[in-house]
Amino acid sequence: MDLHYFVYHGKILSGYAWRKLTIIEENTDKAWGPYDLVVVCSFRYCLGRQTYIVSEYVEWLASVWPMLKDVTKKIIRGELEMAFEKDDEARKQPTKNELTFFPLGEMYDREEWEKIRALYTNQHGGYNND
Repeated sequence: MDLHYFVYHGKILSGYAWRKLTIIEENTDKAWGPYDLVVVCSFRYCLGRQTYIVSEYVEWLASVWPMLKDVTKKIIRGELEMAFEKDDEARKQPTKNELTFFPLGEMYDREEWEKIRALYTNQHGGYNND
């Protein structure tokens, strides 16, 4: 019976869960490549897509966010904020044809990206210290 508990990013974990998480963290360079390359490349691939991959990626990214390197979070935050700015501008423009491109995809895709934005912004609209 495991009686040891640890606090990890505000969550209480059993000793077993802690060891399992530690193994995952130790192997992230192997799984995600050096400098979280796979995380960043898949983010760039999914950004602007209008398919199921956006919600799948956002769900996965949110689950691994605490384990990402700070530099990876800053890359994603910077590129996502730039996409939000471009998307805001594109949505202000009246469309003259049916084929309109929005940098964050359709509105339901944008709503998914808002979930990632919430991971790095605080309630006052500023950035959390990652």
